[in-house]
Amino acid sequence: MRTILKITRWMLFLVLLQHATVSIANNLTISNVVFGEKNETDQTIKVRFDIAWQNSWRLNFGQSNWDAAWLFVKYKLSAEDYWRHASLNYSDGTGSGDGHTVPTGGVIESSNDDGSNHAHGVFLYAKEGFAQGTVSYTSVELLWDYGDDGVPNGDEVEIAVYGLEMVYVPDGAFYVGGEYGGAQTADGFVTSGGDGNFYIDSETDPITVGNSSGNLYYNNVGGYAGDLSGPVPSTFPKGVSGFYCMKYEITQGEYTSFVNTLTSADRSDRVNGNNGENRYTIADSGDGTYEATAPYLACNYLYWDDLTAYLDWAALRPITELEFEKACRGTSEPVFNEYAWGNGFVASSTYTISNEGESNESITANYATADGNALYASTRTSDWGPLRGGIFAGNDDNTGRVTAGSTYYGIMEMSGNVYETCISIGSADGRAFTGNHGNGTLASGSISDVTGWPTVSGVGERGGAIDKDNTKLRICNREFANRAGALDNAYRYIGGRGVRTAN
Repeated sequence: MRTILKITRWMLFLVLLQHATVSIANNLTISNVVFGEKNETDQTIKVRFDIAWQNSWRLNFGQSNWDAAWLFVKYKLSAEDYWRHASLNYSDGTGSGDGHTVPTGGVIESSNDDGSNHAHGVFLYAKEGFAQGTVSYTSVELLWDYGDDGVPNGDEVEIAVYGLEMVYVPDGAFYVGGEYGGAQTADGFVTSGGDGNFYIDSETDPITVGNSSGNLYYNNVGGYAGDLSGPVPSTFPKGVSGFYCMKYEITQGEYTSFVNTLTSADRSDRVNGNNGENRYTIADSGDGTYEATAPYLACNYLYWDDLTAYLDWAALRPITELEFEKACRGTSEPVFNEYAWGNGFVASSTYTISNEGESNESITANYATADGNALYASTRTSDWGPLRGGIFAGNDDNTGRVTAGSTYYGIMEMSGNVYETCISIGSADGRAFTGNHGNGTLASGSISDVTGWPTVSGVGERGGAIDKDNTKLRICNREFANRAGALDNAYRYIGGRGVRTAN
């Protein structure tokens, strides 16, 4: 789903090619997309739109973080059947002198992606004291350097604006590991010769891995935790430095929007053939495009090549397993057998679901009012499929972080639903990851071509999933942290989300 405008000889008129509103994840909407001021000499034009989303915040105490919308623009030339990534002007986070128009109460922030005053996207979030609950920003304007993208003044193009909800995970030292039943049976991280927790306080210092006293270590009881080797290099993203993480797992609607921007020849290669199974609803609509009949559900059946192509297209990157633990636990010390919501207690009765597959899909029976809510083997429905992103936080009986199933920073469904696909420190291929971001452009065949991203041998699964027992949902559980075989296939319980290093 996307909003598209068409320009003919740079004289604007609105052509409704799809819905006039983009609706992604937890009711994020982008509407009223029009073109603003154009400078034919500089070959720039402003893309103006309104945006709103629910459950927004900015906190200046406690975890001191905020949520944001990651915004990026795609365009399509009239002679082509695929969409290109637009180069936006660089924003320094203040909104002054960068060409973007910052809405009242908001901040626009981006990184200088290629060193030439271009950004592949921007973050929009609230100024201090503004955000709480539903937010709405009007007349946001992003400056597109269309000339630098090789688009002449007289060309006919179509434009689409995309948005993803993200959460800022701030700078700070943190722990990995944590007790698991009093033993290392889940292959969790430990301080060798220590108390079961390992403290990471530097983003750039290498981490020695081994069974000598004081080193980071783990068991490999099941054979999928890793090679017990190291070090974790200085360039590997460890989580001490701030980063943005997708608030929800990639949804089927978001993934379908991605597929429909690819060449007509490549689209089928990025879509699994399991439509109708385990709540996977993506299928050919009959005209060469794809449709998700339940776009709000988390996307399952994702191969590693599917996930990396999506993240490259969205100018994000994969999350590492160290960042996964930081995003869940924050700066707190580990709690015995804890889940993403900070304690060791989880719902255990089968959920009853209403409004299935809709934006208001809800739990009407067995929503836990004291323990953490998560979808896994004991709470799943008979169809073995994922739930919509944010379903627990949106329940009328939600009382806070625990019942919402939220992490320390407000990220949803990091325990349960679909597995979080993470880059592992358990293989040389994974440890070589340096955190490069996608640039919005894919290689031939619509596959990721980002330098330094590992093959499937460098990744694994964290956080548990639909058909796993509750022990797999625990933050410290690394039983499948380097299980490449599962990610070289597409399964009902495999999903993912993206992150982006903060400035």
